[in-house]
Amino acid sequence: MEKTALLAFRLFYGLCLLFAALLPVGGKVNNLVLILLLATWLLHTWATKSWHLISWRSEFWLAAGLFFIFVVGLLHTENLRQGFRDVEHKLALLAFPLIFLSQKILSTRQVASICRVFAYACLAVAVYILSLSFWHYGQTQDATHLFYHQLAAPVRMHAIMLSAYFALAIFRLLQDFLNPGNTHRLQKAGQLSGCLVLLTGLVLLSSKTILFAFLVILFLGMVVYFSRKQKAFTGFLAAVAVAVSLVLAILLVPNLRQRVEEIAHSKLQVLEMERFEYDTEFSGLTIRLLFWKYALTLLERDQAWLWGVGTGDSQDQLNAIYREHNLYSGNGTPQDVGYQEYDTHNQFMETFLKLGLLGLAYLLFYVSRNLFLSFQKRHYLFAAFLLLFIIFSVTETTLQANKGIFFFAFFNCLFLLQIQQETEDKETAKKSRH
Repeated sequence: MEKTALLAFRLFYGLCLLFAALLPVGGKVNNLVLILLLATWLLHTWATKSWHLISWRSEFWLAAGLFFIFVVGLLHTENLRQGFRDVEHKLALLAFPLIFLSQKILSTRQVASICRVFAYACLAVAVYILSLSFWHYGQTQDATHLFYHQLAAPVRMHAIMLSAYFALAIFRLLQDFLNPGNTHRLQKAGQLSGCLVLLTGLVLLSSKTILFAFLVILFLGMVVYFSRKQKAFTGFLAAVAVAVSLVLAILLVPNLRQRVEEIAHSKLQVLEMERFEYDTEFSGLTIRLLFWKYALTLLERDQAWLWGVGTGDSQDQLNAIYREHNLYSGNGTPQDVGYQEYDTHNQFMETFLKLGLLGLAYLLFYVSRNLFLSFQKRHYLFAAFLLLFIIFSVTETTLQANKGIFFFAFFNCLFLLQIQQETEDKETAKKSRH
């Protein structure tokens, strides 16, 4: 039985590393790895006869609550087929709390290793897509290969999601670089070089939201870091210098500059139009504002402010209001459906529409509570991750896409586990001294 338990643990830990390594690559292989993770978790629990150690503590229930609020939304859903599909899509929000927070299998060092593997996997992806894009550019002289979705296409990832992964990977490598115990110059040079490669990829992927989030978090991080060293003013100046340098670098990238200018030249008057022509021009900002306006209109029509329209009905109602206002609905072919099936492009608004004020309040409470906890425990990588998630969620429905759900559920639970383990290790050390 001991051999079975050891084998199960090694498989479990190996699958955690594999899941982290495969996150920045598109495809559905992570679904299979998650199933195997659950299976090895069950095998380990059975082999160690530790069913009684499973603890349904508050951390588990709070994390799993993000899944259960969508289950509750089924109670007032008409399109149950879509509702169940949506709930099934979010099963990772239940699976990862079960795997990581119901019992403590991994140590803090192992959690750190999993995050490090993720960072180096992102670095490998950055090297691959940058090399391929520059090769394509050399062959065709077509600069579009260097930017946005075409840059991310070789790994079948959405450019904005890949940008979020790269940002977290940079923060993880910076954490190692700034570690006082890391005195190996060659290792530090490699970590800094990795950050620069990832930063290059981040800029060329051209996600305005993620770049803004990255700048905000980097600015705050530098202020905190230097403040702890009692050099707050130095930290502030350094943060301003880095922020200005990055802004200047961004403005020198034509594709990204064009995307920023698009926001500046947005025609907000289109928001007042009742009906649209097929060629009505929208910017990324105005189309999102229109989606949010329509979401609020639907809540007002159904008087669904408290409960929302239901887990499975939100998209049907959005599609209907798009048609009502003659928002472009495609050319009649499956390849072009226009704005049909577009969600609100804001996770907080999407949750509000589906689940009302109660669902939105829970999401805001949970994320805010974890952010407070991360600062309280000085787990700054967790804080950076949550700030990234919050800002990212303003312009994207982060908990609608598989990679967004995996990203949040996996790292949120890992970091909470790490905080739990570090707290218990400190308490144990304190008791042993007495």
